[in-house]
Amino acid sequence: MKKTIALSIIMFLCFLFLFVESGCSRFAEKPVEQEETGLPSFVVQGKTDDCELFETTTILSPPFVVQGKTDDCECYSTCELFAKAELGIPIGKIHGLTWKNPQELFSFLQESANKSGGKITIRKVEECLQELVSRPQPGPAAVSLLIHPQGHLYLLIGTVMIGDVLTFQLVHGDSAVWLVDQKTLENANFTEAWQFQKNIDGTIFWVGKIPLKIDSHYFNFGKVVPSTQLEATIHLKNQGESSLIFQQSQVSCRCTVADDLSGTELKPNESKEFQVALTTSTSASERHSIFLPVVEKGTGVVQRIEILLLASQQQSMSIDPLTIDFGNVHPNEKYTRTINFMEEPTDRFSITGFDPNGTPIQGKYQTIGSRDGLKTYQVEVVFTPNGNEPDREKDYFVVETNSLLRPQVNIPFSFKLIPEISAEPATISIGSVEIGQTAEEKVKIVSQKKEKLECSIKKRPSNCTVDIVRQGNPIELFVKVKPEKSGIWQDKIILAVKTSSREEVLEIECVGYVH
Repeated sequence: MKKTIALSIIMFLCFLFLFVESGCSRFAEKPVEQEETGLPSFVVQGKTDDCELFETTTILSPPFVVQGKTDDCECYSTCELFAKAELGIPIGKIHGLTWKNPQELFSFLQESANKSGGKITIRKVEECLQELVSRPQPGPAAVSLLIHPQGHLYLLIGTVMIGDVLTFQLVHGDSAVWLVDQKTLENANFTEAWQFQKNIDGTIFWVGKIPLKIDSHYFNFGKVVPSTQLEATIHLKNQGESSLIFQQSQVSCRCTVADDLSGTELKPNESKEFQVALTTSTSASERHSIFLPVVEKGTGVVQRIEILLLASQQQSMSIDPLTIDFGNVHPNEKYTRTINFMEEPTDRFSITGFDPNGTPIQGKYQTIGSRDGLKTYQVEVVFTPNGNEPDREKDYFVVETNSLLRPQVNIPFSFKLIPEISAEPATISIGSVEIGQTAEEKVKIVSQKKEKLECSIKKRPSNCTVDIVRQGNPIELFVKVKPEKSGIWQDKIILAVKTSSREEVLEIECVGYVH
């Protein structure tokens, strides 16, 4: 009987476990459809505030796989926004996921374009590509919208040269800017391309009932190189009958900055310039957003305008680590770190030199390996702080290469200098005391190298006594302060501290409030 009960309990627990597990799986793993287009794959790496959001595993190799149905994808809302801007259709609400297929979106855009004076032309994808190929120079181009049989939409925004290969810049929803070669793009089976024309300049965003005109909601800087500052000026004009109030802009990455317009009022028919800037990372794709909240005065209606900064670059060398933290360091001691520089198929190079940039760092380099024809170089750096740089807790040195993409690589480093001889506490604070009241403090003078110390007093405040209780390591001082005037008390004690090899001047700050 007991065995039967025990067996029943075990079977019940197993059933419960399987039920819970399957339930969790249903919620955790959503069935997806895969769209095979033969486009290159991207993976998400790092945090957005580290500016390493988009990295390409390879620039030209298929396949690219879109996971999820079209109604789960941002490609409709993104393409609707771009299409409206290209057609001169004022932008208010974005329908986005309400479109079930490209035909519904096309009908909406066609009807809206007829009212705004815009025009949509349907073309073969091959014709669009050939038109871009035949241009004298690669670079940004007027937006074309490519339609895939699976229902997904792609924005074609320009071309860049990667080595000797012309590649096309594509945007899919909120993805990075992909780089795709012509043959791969032609084999992706896109059914048609939409191209746009408008009869007005700029883009109109509705803020409540007020039309705000801007030059463009995006900037494509084309091909760029790492560690370059890109700048753009956006012209804003209030074309309505009441004022607009700007709030503090926000950015998607700390590498992107924008003017602070918070509190700025733009009256009817007034114009304003808005400056934005982007410092490029080492990513093959740059896509960053600036969000500008604008309020209709009197109603409180807010329109949050997103301005995109887009660019592409040939994938450059991989560096690990990108920065060095030496941690706590002592003067005149050596600290060694290593950095690996790895070639990429699109960035072949060798290290040609090392520049300490005025810092107490020495460097040497060597080749440590090769894989698939790609070399890895190792740079060994030796940091020997001299004790004279207490305020230089952040700096950089330079590794020089013959890379066309990154001939000079700045490696930031940080450290916290622990003085060889220090006072504990370094500042005497008597707090708040009354006139004539005596405040007392004990101070130790310590040698980090455990050396024997001798101390003499070079200067002390007039209302202060300093007694040397003990020489050696540590030295012990007994300080008495008897303030004579009200107000903020600030002064310093200056000591001469000797070791067996040198003499050092040590200053102890003294602060307090006397009432």
